[in-house]
Amino acid sequence: MQGTPGISLIIQKEGRLSVTRTLIEHLALFVNETTAEKIPSDVKEKAKIRIMDFLAALAMGMGSGVENFVLNAPCIPSSPEAMVLFSGKLLPAADAAACNSYIATSSGMEDGSRYAGAHPSSGIIPPALAAAQITGASGEALIAAIILAYEVHLRIGYAIYPYVLQRGFHSSAILAPPGAATAVGKLMGLDAHELSSALSLACLSSGGLVCAFDAYPAKCYQIARAVKGGFEAALLAKKGMPGPARALEEGFLKAYGNAQTLDLNDLGSRFLVGESYLKLHGGCRHIHPAIDAVLDMRATDAVKPENVAEIFVGITSAAHAMERENAGNHTDARFNTPFLVAVALKEGEVSDEQITEALLADKTIKALCTKTRVVVDPALDVNFPAERGAIVNIKLKDGRTIHRQLRFPLGEPENPLSTEVVGKKFKKSLSGILPSDKIGFIYDFLQNLEYQKNLVPFFNTIVKETSNR
Repeated sequence: MQGTPGISLIIQKEGRLSVTRTLIEHLALFVNETTAEKIPSDVKEKAKIRIMDFLAALAMGMGSGVENFVLNAPCIPSSPEAMVLFSGKLLPAADAAACNSYIATSSGMEDGSRYAGAHPSSGIIPPALAAAQITGASGEALIAAIILAYEVHLRIGYAIYPYVLQRGFHSSAILAPPGAATAVGKLMGLDAHELSSALSLACLSSGGLVCAFDAYPAKCYQIARAVKGGFEAALLAKKGMPGPARALEEGFLKAYGNAQTLDLNDLGSRFLVGESYLKLHGGCRHIHPAIDAVLDMRATDAVKPENVAEIFVGITSAAHAMERENAGNHTDARFNTPFLVAVALKEGEVSDEQITEALLADKTIKALCTKTRVVVDPALDVNFPAERGAIVNIKLKDGRTIHRQLRFPLGEPENPLSTEVVGKKFKKSLSGILPSDKIGFIYDFLQNLEYQKNLVPFFNTIVKETSNR
């Protein structure tokens, strides 16, 4: 198979051109024909880890109280179909998917892709879970749908990044509709023609701006809205609505990218779900290499705040583009390197829950921030995004300088988190919402997800004790 830049994919058979399909038609055919049995077991394990990681992010968002806003929104109808997880509240499936996406995105702890500049799990797993609930899907079917949705989401994302960001669009919101439509369409049993329509209609639902970061709830909203659009695209395609077959070639890729084609040459032999990173720390991913470096200095070299004279942090241009000048509030603090580095040095960990008014006003944190200088290091840009690193030098009051240079933060595919570490993150995140016996049941259920005949026990368990269902 060979791609023609910016046009369509030419399918070769026995050395001769036999059929010309659009990119969407080729993706739809792949999704339709790929059964769970065709997906390697190690790929399924990576998908299960990302489901667990997403639920941890959702629990963190739920614990912040943001759910009160979305669950009580007057514009959401009340027809009960699928669950807003942990709350026990049932909504129309597309709305439940949107709410779960919003809450998880609010935590800032979803997985991500440095090659797509997006967070795939918050655009894929919520609609997949909602569709699985209304269709009675098996655990294996859910895993397969999520894996295939990652294929569509990330392959399109790889083609348009970084152009999409440079034009002011938010990758996660742009890519969520086709990813959501893929997961929902697969679980609802759409055929190849219907899947083509679903993906085409989903492309028409894309939209979202980077400036939404200036009002963080708006960032969460535009991803949730995109998820709902992708879900509805699959529903409409199932009812027979057609979509423009060349939506990718003649619109999407040109509008958001640089008129590039998709790399589909290894479709079916290389699965991308394992190429997303997982987050161990709160805050912007671009700051995590510096956080890891400081935590290592703290543990290995016994660096303490009171001994620090100066802190130098070298970052990439991409990291600098996301940097906020001051940590004056919760949102800005998430994107401020001096603040998060100071938290790492003082507290020994960095979580979103730590970004409180008290910590923002902490004298030790403020003193460390004034001692920190952050600059773009051109050497770090050379291999970005193949590498996402940072350089940290801490000069101590006794004259010594402690140096660290990292190529990859923890959680990248090249520096992965183990299943055990993700499991600890999962259990800790849920501990403020569910009792330990329920957490243990859900953990074991997910560990054996491919053997579950349906997800009813999961949905019956992932409900707060105080919920009125």
